[in-house]
Amino acid sequence: MTGEIARWEPWREFAKLQRRFNRMLDEFFDRHFAQEEPGPPAFSPQVDMYRSARGLVVRVALPGVVEEDIDVTLEEDSLVVRGELAPPLDALDGGQKLREWRYGYFERCILLPEGYDVGKVTLEYHGGVLEIRLPRS
Repeated sequence: MTGEIARWEPWREFAKLQRRFNRMLDEFFDRHFAQEEPGPPAFSPQVDMYRSARGLVVRVALPGVVEEDIDVTLEEDSLVVRGELAPPLDALDGGQKLREWRYGYFERCILLPEGYDVGKVTLEYHGGVLEIRLPRS
């Protein structure tokens, strides 16, 4: 015996428990929401929306999504962004050790404020960010 006393750090133990719980939930949702065809969305992308001098700007975070796999529609007073994020081909061989990204069908519905011309929407997609601009009416 060396006579050393190990200091107990409860917050470190709590963090380990939190990581295990998060991993368990991720595995559960990956198994139950993995899908080949669109159904309930596997995830909703993050969105920023702000007013600029020219109108409304909506930025949607879509890292890794191919531009052709994005569909943007206007439905009544909402902007709907749909698509699919496919996993990298080399991740499908079963050797993946950590998985935090969500793959599959995604959808995000954004309620638009009044006073913008939805007939003159412009879209740009660069660096995994879809930027949607609506000029003022």
